[in-house]
Amino acid sequence: MTHLNEIRNYIEEGKVKWISDSVQSALDDGHNPESILKAMIESMKIVGKSFSEGKLFLPEIQNSSRAMRKGVELLRPFLWKNSPGACVIGSVEGDLHDVGKNMVLIMLESLGLEMIDLGVNVPKEQFIKTIHENEHVVLVAASAFLPNNMPALKSTIQEIKATYSHIPIMVGGSFVTEELAKEIEADGFACDAVSSATVANKLISKE
Repeated sequence: MTHLNEIRNYIEEGKVKWISDSVQSALDDGHNPESILKAMIESMKIVGKSFSEGKLFLPEIQNSSRAMRKGVELLRPFLWKNSPGACVIGSVEGDLHDVGKNMVLIMLESLGLEMIDLGVNVPKEQFIKTIHENEHVVLVAASAFLPNNMPALKSTIQEIKATYSHIPIMVGGSFVTEELAKEIEADGFACDAVSSATVANKLISKE
C-alpha cells in the first residue's frame, strides 16, 4: 500500500493514533505536502458523503475529523509560511450543535487559516469581541442548525457588518439555504463542510 493510500484509509477509518506517522513517512519518502493534503481532503469528502447518507455515525465522524486535524498540523509548516489570516467560527446563540461546525473548521484549516473556535451557543457580542481582539481576522463562519436559530444568525450578521463591513461572513447549517444566506446578507453560503473550503477561499481571496 502506498503512503497516500494509507493516509486516505486512516482518515476514512478515523485512525487518529497512526495518521501522524503515516504523514511523516510520506514526507520522508518525497511526497510533496500538497499531494498529501489533497489526499486527506478527498478522504474527508468521502467521510462527509457517507455521513450524509447515514452510513457513518457521530463517533466515526469525530475520529476522522481528529485524524484530519492531526495530519494538517504536521503539514502546516511545509504548506503555509505565512497564514492568510484568522477565521472566527461558531454556532450562533441558541444553537448547541457542533459536528458540522467542527468539520468546517478542519476544512478551513486546510487553507492555512488560523481558526478561532468560539464553540456553540455564541452570542453575537462574543463574535464582535473576538474580532475586535484579533486584528488579523479575515473571515467569519457562523452556523445555525435549526429553524428557530435563524433570527440569531441574522442578527449576528447584522451586528458584525455594522462594525466590520470589510470582513466577509459565510454561513451554513441544515436549514440554511443559499436564498436565505442572500436574504440575511451573508457573503457566502456553504451547503456542507467539503464545499466550505472552496467558498472560504473565494471570500478571502477578495481581501
